[in-house]
Amino acid sequence: MEVEGLDSAALKAILMRIDNFEGEFDFLNPAYKCRVVFKGIAFHSVAHGLRFLRLSHNIDGQEYHYDGSDHLPAHVANHVSSMDVSATSEGSDENPLWSAHRHEWLELLLRDKYRRNGDIRTRLGKTGDRQIVFTSTDLFLGFDGKSGQNKVGRITEQIREDMSAYKDHRVWLLMCQNMSAEDFWVTVEESHGDSGICKHRLEGKCLYDIGRIPSCDLKPANPSISRVHASIYMNKRGHVCMVNYNDVTGVTVNGQRLEPHEPFAMRNGDRFTLGASKRVYRISIDRDLVSRKMAEIASKRRELQHKADLHAKRVSNELETFLKGHDEVVVLNVSYKTKRADLYDFFSSCGDVESIQLPQNRGSSDDPASDETLARRGIAFIKFRDKKGAARALERDGMYLNYRKIQVKYKSEDKVMTVQDRAQGVEVAAEVHQGIDAAAPIPAATAGVGALVGLETISGEAVHIPVEVEIQPQDVIWSATLLQCKLCFR
Repeated sequence: MEVEGLDSAALKAILMRIDNFEGEFDFLNPAYKCRVVFKGIAFHSVAHGLRFLRLSHNIDGQEYHYDGSDHLPAHVANHVSSMDVSATSEGSDENPLWSAHRHEWLELLLRDKYRRNGDIRTRLGKTGDRQIVFTSTDLFLGFDGKSGQNKVGRITEQIREDMSAYKDHRVWLLMCQNMSAEDFWVTVEESHGDSGICKHRLEGKCLYDIGRIPSCDLKPANPSISRVHASIYMNKRGHVCMVNYNDVTGVTVNGQRLEPHEPFAMRNGDRFTLGASKRVYRISIDRDLVSRKMAEIASKRRELQHKADLHAKRVSNELETFLKGHDEVVVLNVSYKTKRADLYDFFSSCGDVESIQLPQNRGSSDDPASDETLARRGIAFIKFRDKKGAARALERDGMYLNYRKIQVKYKSEDKVMTVQDRAQGVEVAAEVHQGIDAAAPIPAATAGVGALVGLETISGEAVHIPVEVEIQPQDVIWSATLLQCKLCFR
């Protein structure tokens, strides 16, 4: 059988696809009743979770929409438990956070559904590689026959693929259980009667699996043990946790049976058993190591947030300057062989050039006013007689000058960083470019240095300069190495 425009593989995919979520495939429907947990909030189905997250709700006479918190007020929790997913949503406003987080929230719900409920996970695995299409008039969740993103189907297919590779539990821990991506190590002592103690040192990973498949880190031979029976991981709060995946034979810690898919915080010296095995395992946790790891994580988080804040500020400044217009531009990535005369020739067709400034290396003997002066720092400031000339110059962004692709932007007058009062001074931490000795004294640093230029990335070793410093986004001097910068003074 052939259809015009379709090859046999495409035709087979269409004929074999699952687009009717009834009968043997009813479990694929978001409205299928099963326990689903989203950031500690339990729902009766994925559809219940979507309704709660997507819409604003009138609860006890007050409007409420989910704001990203992990814990709900008591009256909201009661509303969730009694929420009717079949009720019409007409008149309900959409949660303002929905459009930005809808893919993430949907995936969290679906991943928890298929990880937490073993029976439907098994049924999903039996669908093989068949395409899954959720037929719906909601063009984000499904497909109406003509168009639609079919997010329910596509995310479910990805979960099925992860299941076949025995990694769906890892993604679930990362996304749904706040697992840290930082490596850590623990020691597990295995004992069985009088046969002695066998020590297992688990290190170099952020997750250690216990089970019978070769990729597991601890592989008990007892037949009651699942392929992936349990895992040991560290969450972002620094707690080493164990999670049990087997709802039949399970895991017991200190005589207490663990609930399936409910992480349990382990303590140093805790003992656990697996399934019907008589072997006893004792876990040793280096709390000092965990504390150091958490300190490293917190430091990295602060550093990334600081960089993000600087970037957001710079983008905001550039946008504001662009909207206002300006009569001066900054040209970046200029060839070091480019002369002032070359820049005049290149930009003169944009408008009347009033001046061109080429920052020079400290101690340079070049005449700053000469047309033969070179752009030794790879940057130039060009001032036009009117804003129209500068606006036309922006159109040359991305063009080549002396075989270098240049960047042309408005020169901003806003400061990247707030400066303190002149009498108090300010300390600026800047990543030092390779080749500059951070320990070497900076000439005239205490005698009143002018504006510091060239600060883009703040991390690593720091130079502390006890003077007033003005940092301009137009003064960024890029080095050949990404995410590094040069320091120069003028």
